[in-house]
Amino acid sequence: MLLPLTNNGGKTENEESNLVDIFHDYDWSTTSLGPMVSWEPAFKATVHH
Repeated sequence: MLLPLTNNGGKTENEESNLVDIFHDYDWSTTSLGPMVSWEPAFKATVHH
């Protein structure tokens, strides 16, 4: 099932912004994904939206 890209799950704009900040501030280098700078452009585009 595909969800509309505009669906924010009932979060306010501020809550959504906080989630984006948390996501970007996370140290992905400690995971199997590795640091964000090493991610493929298509994967980055998927998780940034």
